[in-house]
Amino acid sequence: MKLIAPNKIIDVPVTLPASKSISNRLLIIQALSAEGKITNLSDAEDTVVLQKLLREMPSVFDVGHAGTAFRFLTAFLSITKGEYILTGSDRMKQRPIAPLVDALRVLGANIQYLEQEGFPPLQIVGQELVGGTVEIESSTSSQFISALMLIAPNLKNGLEIVLAGDVVSKPYIEMTASLMKRCNARIDFTGNRIIMPPSNYIFSPIEVEYDWSAAGFWYELVAISKTPHLLLSGLKPESIQGDSRVVKLFELFGVQSNFDSAGLHLSYSSTEKKSPRLLDFKETPDLVQPFFAMIAAKNFPMVLTGTRNLQFKETDRLQAMKNELKKFGAEIDIATDSVLLLKGMGVGLNTSITIKTYNDHRMAMAFAPLALLANLEIENPEVVEKSYPNYWIEMEKLGFKTS
Repeated sequence: MKLIAPNKIIDVPVTLPASKSISNRLLIIQALSAEGKITNLSDAEDTVVLQKLLREMPSVFDVGHAGTAFRFLTAFLSITKGEYILTGSDRMKQRPIAPLVDALRVLGANIQYLEQEGFPPLQIVGQELVGGTVEIESSTSSQFISALMLIAPNLKNGLEIVLAGDVVSKPYIEMTASLMKRCNARIDFTGNRIIMPPSNYIFSPIEVEYDWSAAGFWYELVAISKTPHLLLSGLKPESIQGDSRVVKLFELFGVQSNFDSAGLHLSYSSTEKKSPRLLDFKETPDLVQPFFAMIAAKNFPMVLTGTRNLQFKETDRLQAMKNELKKFGAEIDIATDSVLLLKGMGVGLNTSITIKTYNDHRMAMAFAPLALLANLEIENPEVVEKSYPNYWIEMEKLGFKTS
């Protein structure tokens, strides 16, 4: 798809998707409580897939690229009577699942690998699990921990999770705890232990928040384009989403945030702070791509740490960013748990660049604002359906042309 930027961004409200992270957690809680209504449910592909599978309960669960759905279903099906095959796309079969499977097996779950040890697909025989105490490595994916937490109230003796190692994406664990508490679960999350006694979910009607992770791409656009005003409809200052940290991150680069009843108003200030040369993204990994693309566009060399688990996402996101930003002349160095921008972009508007998306929705959205700097062609643009199906429509409303 060719993407052509306007001379000036049109000042119209941008509609964000509902949070798929909140939606997917609520769908599991709803399935375990067998009641309750969710409003403003995400229309992201991941959520649509999970909702359909939970409604139909087939013998073979194929989640495609939906990593959150796979992890949550691994735990959910282990306590749901029946025999199931849980599988996904070729990329899903490359994403490790062993820490979660090992933890569930300690609790008595009957789970077998059907192909490569430690990776999907899985054969699961669902049965009642007593519960108890389990230790899990927490430096790879917070979704393993959230998957265990979501089923904890339904275990006969409840569950105590001991977190080993450096916890990544902690706000997502706190999000899970918050939603569970709203549905009558009891949780004590202190230090490296999460204690959840048995209880009954009581699912009262819940409205899903709009997605702060998606907001990051509009912050990127404002920072690069120096747009004087952009309204993100529906966002509120109080949020259980850790990615609301995007407000502080982009403030360093001149993007101001102001809330009113309509939502979040973004504006660009010529007063850019740009003070830090190192920032930690351990708790907000989904903001790495829009932020890194932005600092490359602004040619502001710095180090982003806490990025190790990005290699286990839809693609190896750091390598993918390095590959594509190199086309703009940027120089990047990747270490075990960090990524360093050595040199920013050096291309002009007359340059034509084709962007690979690697079946990763966030790659497409992170590079789209760079159409302001070069003539872009984006491969597999429909990949945005995974989290933001109307993303290109929103870009067109602002004056971008797609063909």
